Amino acid sequence: MDRVFAAFGPTTPGCAVGVYRGGANEFQKGYGLANLETLTPISPQTVFDIGSTSKQFTAAAIVLLAQEGKLSLDEDVRSYLPELPDYGTPVTIRQMLHHTAGLRDYVTLLTFADVDYGDVSTPAQALAMLARQHHLNNRPGERFLYSNSGYFLATQIVERVSGLSMRAFAQQRMFGPLGMANTFYKDDHAEVVARRASGYAPAEGGRYRVAESNWEETGDGGVQTSVADLSNWIANFAKPKVGGATFTRDMERVGVLDDGRPTGYALGLMVSTRQGLRMVHHGGSWAGYRAEVVRFPEADLGVATLCNNANVDASALAIATADVWLADTRTAKGSVGAKDQPKPAAAPASGGKPVAASAGTFRNAETGSLRRVEIEDGTWIEAFGGRFRLAGRPDGGFDLVDGPFDATFRFLAGPAGEIELEQVAMERTTRFAKLQLHNPSEPELERYVGDYDCEELGIVYRLLIKDDALYRTNRLGEPEMFRPLQQHEFSFGNLTIRFDMGTDGVPRAARLDIGRVKDVRCPRLPGGGHAAVAGAAAQRQAGEDQRS
Repeated sequence: MDRVFAAFGPTTPGCAVGVYRGGANEFQKGYGLANLETLTPISPQTVFDIGSTSKQFTAAAIVLLAQEGKLSLDEDVRSYLPELPDYGTPVTIRQMLHHTAGLRDYVTLLTFADVDYGDVSTPAQALAMLARQHHLNNRPGERFLYSNSGYFLATQIVERVSGLSMRAFAQQRMFGPLGMANTFYKDDHAEVVARRASGYAPAEGGRYRVAESNWEETGDGGVQTSVADLSNWIANFAKPKVGGATFTRDMERVGVLDDGRPTGYALGLMVSTRQGLRMVHHGGSWAGYRAEVVRFPEADLGVATLCNNANVDASALAIATADVWLADTRTAKGSVGAKDQPKPAAAPASGGKPVAASAGTFRNAETGSLRRVEIEDGTWIEAFGGRFRLAGRPDGGFDLVDGPFDATFRFLAGPAGEIELEQVAMERTTRFAKLQLHNPSEPELERYVGDYDCEELGIVYRLLIKDDALYRTNRLGEPEMFRPLQQHEFSFGNLTIRFDMGTDGVPRAARLDIGRVKDVRCPRLPGGGHAAVAGAAAQRQAGEDQRS
């Protein structure tokens, strides 16, 4: 285990790890520092923000209320939250929890409305943002698209049905009965939490910066816990004290799309296989925290890794830890140990012939996610929010170096010579097609200059030209430079902006695709300038006043 966590020393952030078997603690240890200023070491009792790993607790709260007949997972969410728009078709609680509802992701919406992770953001603010959305990403039940909105809204339902805050409900019905004394939903950004690890992100020169969030929304995240406490939660799936005999079955039932395809996602839990064993798991990523809780029910094995470094793959560490224990069990039966097993190869390429690395911009057709590859003093890729080196593999693929996740890439050529990029990360294989970029001239760029009213975001995007590039300035005064993609299409980070052009060659509107948010339409304001922006803001405020 010390070898698995060898990267975390006495001067770095790190991780706590817990291994659980047979309802008991098998191994618990801390590696690295919980706080770099006080030099406090991480221990099994250190409390971490576990990000999206919180979703299983929120789903469990809904299951408990459903068991009591206080709600049904197949009811329309508007039965409990009537302020949400009527999309012309019901959106059920079950679809929300399975990520098949088509709801736009509120975290993405707020972020691109210039709400930073360091800002104070409240549940009322998030609910208002969702209430102003006119459209879904897709028809409910049509596809799986991960969205934090469903779990945030689940918290709102728990509170309205139970009459308690999410924090109080979880304490009374789950954390208290299970003896999880240091586990709770953090709904106050200024609260002092004993034994809490600080979150960090790497900076230049081997330094670190504090990476914390002041958002107060819960449900999709917000749970604070330790590997010591998680022992009791993991044990509850084998022998439920909370939720009764059907709890585990209800929680682990995988969602199914309308066409019958399983999604692999249950209630706040992902269900897959590893080494021939059923694996139930969920990771978390928020600010400077990374987490993973994984269970192998057939081996009666559970693992939790909680980390306070944004550049750490907690999921890979949890699986590596599980492999040590699974191999130890098999070694006792005459099989090889983990240290003797070769690193698993990337998933085999399909539908394309492997080729040498190709520089350019690649896009996933389903999610709109971009990958930019550069070949300059080596091979580099822009992915997962950063720029990382790719190291060649003997099989012709490439491994991501020092990234936030373990990931492998390979380049493929189709029958017509088209190039694709294949990514294997977090148990998923994703394809990206190479784009034919269009570099607009200065007169072309000038057509896009103007003010675009993104009413669903509550913000006006003002586009200007600087250094031969299209850009906008965020509320902090920082320029966000848009890179050209295909004609009438640009990107900034994971935001893609497309322009609806009129017959006169002037944009009528901009459309924003932001990963988990699709097709936000922003009509171009006539005239442009500060007067147009002020007028749009005044009209929007008048509408808000009317609604209130």
